[in-house]
Amino acid sequence: GCTQQIVGNCTATHCESLDAGAAPDGGLPYSYQSAGTVSFAGTMVDGGISLTFQDGGYTTASVMQQLWTVGSTLTVSATGDVVPAFSGKTVTAPNGITVTAPVCAASNCGSLARTSPLTLTWTNGGAGKVSVVLSSGSTGSFGSVLCTFDSSSGTATIPASLLGDLFAGQGVIGISSFSSTEFSAGDYAVTLRANASALNALTTWQ
Repeated sequence: GCTQQIVGNCTATHCESLDAGAAPDGGLPYSYQSAGTVSFAGTMVDGGISLTFQDGGYTTASVMQQLWTVGSTLTVSATGDVVPAFSGKTVTAPNGITVTAPVCAASNCGSLARTSPLTLTWTNGGAGKVSVVLSSGSTGSFGSVLCTFDSSSGTATIPASLLGDLFAGQGVIGISSFSSTEFSAGDYAVTLRANASALNALTTWQ
């Protein structure tokens, strides 16, 4: 089964002996719903970006260029389907932060202790938030810590009481800056999130 604890802006989940295919959060089954064609304007891509719903999920767009300038307004619209149409919804492009701690090289952060608080630092913070995702596990077992901090603070500490819910061994640490907007489309709650990845690396939790 799974246990969960919340401290401040962090949530830790610890799951053991899960059946194959079980949701780590113990949640109910879910399915993706279509809002028709979703279009993004305000990017640096000529003609904008449009995504279509196919085979139970949305297509992705991959471009070999910078997607936006910091602080630019990204406007999103949808033609509508199961989720009703919407237009003129905006989200502000976030700052791209640089992580200065932990120090990681070649996408590997080395060994990190689960018994001591983990202090994170970054530069170039601004408006918006910073998301931190820590995880580890193996077949049937899973541990994660999900946190959100103010980007402008430039630092944050995750307590050891939460890191203890991770499993010893190889894991992943991901840090990104983001901004988001929430609204309703009919009976559906929609969140627009602009995310800029700053770190996606392996680590060994001890």
